[in-house]
Amino acid sequence: MVYKDQDAFRRDLKAIYKAPSRDQAETALLKLSETWSDKYAVAVRSWETNWAELSSFFNFPPESRCLIYTNNGLESYTRQLRKVAKNKAVFPTDESIRKLFYLAQRDIAKRWTMPIPNWANILNQLVVYFQDRVKL
Repeated sequence: MVYKDQDAFRRDLKAIYKAPSRDQAETALLKLSETWSDKYAVAVRSWETNWAELSSFFNFPPESRCLIYTNNGLESYTRQLRKVAKNKAVFPTDESIRKLFYLAQRDIAKRWTMPIPNWANILNQLVVYFQDRVKL
């Protein structure tokens, strides 16, 4: 992708997954297709081909959608584990790296104090949607 197009393309993608409803997201997908299918046919076709799966998060309330389409927490956690592991060049056994990651996980969990916005509402919605999986 050409660098000068990245911001505009991302903006059009964001209009899809941040749309308040499935209908508005489909309209944004059509706009994306009209605007970018000549230059970036593979990326646009991927969204169109997989729309049934990609749009399934519109079944959930807006508060819960952000947890579905973002992976910032996971990226942060992975970055912290990598930071711990890169200081060691060699691990003598598999057990040694398991222990290192266990201790790192403990330290990471202590520092992880940022609450998820609207967590009480999101948890209630998850209990309703996934009664058999989420137990309170």
